[in-house]
Amino acid sequence: METLVLVGKVVFCFILVVGVHEVGHAIVAILCGIKVEEISIGIGPGIRIKSKTNSFPTLILSPIAIGGYTKMEEAWGETQPFWKKLMVNLGGMVANVLCAIILLIGGGFPILKAILLSFKIWLVGVPYLFWMIFAGQIHLHDLSGPIGIGQMVAGNTIPYWKMLVMVNFSLAIFNFIPLPPLDGGHIMTDILEWLFGKTKTEKFNNILQAIGNFCLLFLLIFVIIQDISSLFHH
Repeated sequence: METLVLVGKVVFCFILVVGVHEVGHAIVAILCGIKVEEISIGIGPGIRIKSKTNSFPTLILSPIAIGGYTKMEEAWGETQPFWKKLMVNLGGMVANVLCAIILLIGGGFPILKAILLSFKIWLVGVPYLFWMIFAGQIHLHDLSGPIGIGQMVAGNTIPYWKMLVMVNFSLAIFNFIPLPPLDGGHIMTDILEWLFGKTKTEKFNNILQAIGNFCLLFLLIFVIIQDISSLFHH
């Protein structure tokens, strides 16, 4: 029974954080008049829940809940103005931050203190984190993958609701990295296209996309191997 509870805590954490992120993208897209076709919580094949009236996006629940995506109408990125693309790409990160603030308030934080903490994390913590990365103060071996995060979520060292807050903030910050296919990468390529035009930046953006895909795949494989290795060492 205890094992089921621990597994449930981890699964709920990933579903909540990924779901909030993707729904954030979808809500902003709908508000901008962009049709949302699918919202996937998790990656890989999953259960598809379709709206009978087609008025709502198809919801996909996949077993590997370490990622997700929001599928919008075809070629939406080529037909929408820059500001709409910016809002949609920011939507997921903003949703995670709002979720973290709500959890803080539910955990007993005053509303103003929870909001100020969020601003402090973004205005001070994020620049300092990126500086530490580029200065070599943070290494790959310091990172945790899905298994490591799951262990922290299931553990009793930090209260569960605080772990949910931390994972929400972490996902928002991670997606802010200016490397496609992360949200920050899409924002950067959209800014370049807006400044210099699609023709001049298309080749560069395609190369950046390929580099980003490779780096994220490498990072995912590395942290999973590191997580598995740490299990055996403990």
